[in-house]
Amino acid sequence: MRTADEIRNYQRNWAEARSPAQKEATKERKRLTYQARRDADPEAHRELHYQALLKFKFGLTPIEYEAMLIAQSGLCEICGGFDDDCFLSVDHDHDTLELRGLLCRTCNRGLGDLKGNLEGAKWYLMAHGGI
Repeated sequence: MRTADEIRNYQRNWAEARSPAQKEATKERKRLTYQARRDADPEAHRELHYQALLKFKFGLTPIEYEAMLIAQSGLCEICGGFDDDCFLSVDHDHDTLELRGLLCRTCNRGLGDLKGNLEGAKWYLMAHGGI
């Protein structure tokens, strides 16, 4: 029986021995498989993709996201609206990475456009009778 090191060396040598055409064929086969799975059930693919993104970017499991969503009654924490065609966005502080809540696309984009200068925006609105 081979040792783990022997298996890794075999795999490494096999991968290095493959021609660029073989590597490209494998890459294309993987792309087509991915595309076929996505096309077979777009909604399931979208859900899995979003779950992976939540875990990778924010460390959130689907259960934790659902708990946040339930706590907010499924609505945006700022405007009280919802996005019927997509998931609510996870709002977070870009400096500390602390999660703040779930927002609709419009509110999340608005906060992002302000780049954290909420006090300046508040002052501006108050100065012009907007608040």
